[in-house]
Amino acid sequence: MENYYVYIYLDPRKPGKYKYENCCFLYEPFYVGKGSNGRWKEISGRNNYFKRIINKIIKVGLEPIVIKLKESLNEKKSFILENKIISLIGRKN
Repeated sequence: MENYYVYIYLDPRKPGKYKYENCCFLYEPFYVGKGSNGRWKEISGRNNYFKRIINKIIKVGLEPIVIKLKESLNEKKSFILENKIISLIGRKN
């Protein structure tokens, strides 16, 4: 089934030009994930790093920016793309 997607969370407190090969964002990315259904909107069940950033964003009266980068993927393709984007951007944990 091709109902998976890859999404990214951006931090609205950190504007700038963040370019990674052919991906360009106007805010700093802090999380890349793959999912299906409404996973991209869920905050529960995430790691502590993710929760800390979300809480800091909310504390200053903002909301994270969430973008679906690619949709209509099967699980294997979504996993490969997720890993590729994480490799481009890097990861802190």
